[in-house]
Amino acid sequence: MKQLLTGIIDFVFPPSPAGESLRSLKPDAVKSLYQPGMYRDIHYLADYSNQIVRNAILENKFHNNIKATRVLAKLLEQWSQNQTSATIYVPVPLGKKRFRERGYNQMENILLAVHSRLAIEKNLIKRVVETAPQSHLDKNARKKNVRNAFSFIGSNVIFEKGAQLVLIDDVVTTGETLLEARNTLVPNLPRGVTLKCLAIAH
Repeated sequence: MKQLLTGIIDFVFPPSPAGESLRSLKPDAVKSLYQPGMYRDIHYLADYSNQIVRNAILENKFHNNIKATRVLAKLLEQWSQNQTSATIYVPVPLGKKRFRERGYNQMENILLAVHSRLAIEKNLIKRVVETAPQSHLDKNARKKNVRNAFSFIGSNVIFEKGAQLVLIDDVVTTGETLLEARNTLVPNLPRGVTLKCLAIAH
């Protein structure tokens, strides 16, 4: 019955080749995608050049593909299990226009799909500049594009001493977006609260 229903849905809404490639992924295959590293003081969890990782990122971002979201959530869950401090995740916000067009924040979807129910804080920073997509720009243009793009709005948020904030985005290429968001947050954090930058893939 499930296969029949899937077949009907596929006939009416044919999956993209990228989405189709994620369907048959086994749990062990997902675990093998976890290859953490560091780039410009930003932690990342997987290699974006891996076709499965790339497909999952694109399907989650542009097509709200639940299977893709769950694959990426598994990677984040592996990383989160190694954190010893009380951790609060801060997704990089979209601008109002981009959010209206897409209808969701792709990073929030991943955070909400993690089975261990991560602590999420969405009211610390907001995007105040509708930036152009970074993927179309060179390194220097990317830096200019996100300059002063964020504003701190979390003056009423209270943190436990020793808490760890994790500013998180789905992809880091040059790192400019995450680092600009970090520069907005850091001067406003209370003493004793630490901040890490994290991306699902690089």
